Order: sequence, then C-alpha cells, then structure tokens
Amino acid sequence: MLKINNKELGLYGWDLEDEDSIKILKDKGFDIELLTFMAKKDLYIEAVSNYMEDVAKENGYYSVLSFCSYSNGNDSYALESQKFISFRSSVWSYCYEELEKIEKGEITIPTLDYFLSTLPKFIKEV
Repeated sequence: MLKINNKELGLYGWDLEDEDSIKILKDKGFDIELLTFMAKKDLYIEAVSNYMEDVAKENGYYSVLSFCSYSNGNDSYALESQKFISFRSSVWSYCYEELEKIEKGEITIPTLDYFLSTLPKFIKEV
C-alpha cells in the first residue's frame, strides 16, 4: 500500500496502488505519477542520506556527524572535514532543488538510481 498524505492538496490516506482510488483521483484532475512521487519522496531523501553516510565511511569516518566534527582545528583532518561540509551542503541543495522541480512538473521523475547518480561527488584531495 502506497499512501499519499499531503495537507496542501487535502489528501489523506489515499492508496495510490488501489485502482478505485486512482480512478477517483484522476477524475478529480490529479496527476497520479506526481502523487506517486510525492508519496515516495521520503525514500529519495533517505537514499541521499545513506549516500552521504557511505561517502563518510569510504573516507574513514564512522558517520557524517563524525566527519563533520573534525572541522575545527588547523590540520589536514580539519581541512578535509571543512571540504566535506561544503560537499554535504552541495548535495542537499541539489537534492531539494531537484525534488522541487519534480513536484512543480518542471522535470520528469527520475528513477532513484538515476537520481543518486546525478548527485555531486566528493573529491578527497584537500
């Protein structure tokens, strides 16, 4: 069951996998593909968060939080951490800008794998 709950649209508990619900929503003029994406939006955000955690671990840190915690100081760890913090901001800015474009219908809904492949990449060299 994939439910849409959106206060702005006045939709609560509609099952986007139920044929009767889909027909009613279509008859009301709703874009089912966009509603489906909106219901799955949290999955995209969670996947981006997991991507960030993976990048932190690939660079020898326990988590995003631990990677960021090295930002104070004057050594190579601090420089690397500051670069990661900038990277993290770029990733989240890109993520939310793209999600907003999708919700506005400005771009087509990508697959989750494609969406993740378009995220900025972390380059370790300081």
